[in-house]
Amino acid sequence: MGIGLGVAVGLFLAWALARGGVKGLHTNVARRTVEQAAPMEAVADALRRVPERLGRWRLVVSTDRRFAFEITTPILRFVDDLTVELAEAGSGTRLEIVSKSRVGKGDLGTNAKHVELLVETLAGELAE
Repeated sequence: MGIGLGVAVGLFLAWALARGGVKGLHTNVARRTVEQAAPMEAVADALRRVPERLGRWRLVVSTDRRFAFEITTPILRFVDDLTVELAEAGSGTRLEIVSKSRVGKGDLGTNAKHVELLVETLAGELAE
């Protein structure tokens, strides 16, 4: 009887981290600053629609300038946190995006993927 893929990956990562890591393991934080031509209110409305497009994302904080999402990873079901801070930038909006793993020392690029997915999804929402 074999072990599940999630258990196997978890055991490998625990082993790799205990031995000092694996080449290619990233830190557990990704940051990016993005500017959108859209006004802050339009960006905020688009951010509120993100969970409708991305099934494993849950909006947990929503104010005029700050948004926080919980993202559940598909295999091991880890929960990562992604925050977005909005600021006016001329006639547009600047977004400070941070994605962070709650557990572990490396994320295999998962947080960077969360940030990129948010930027792509937001661009699609604002284009509609």
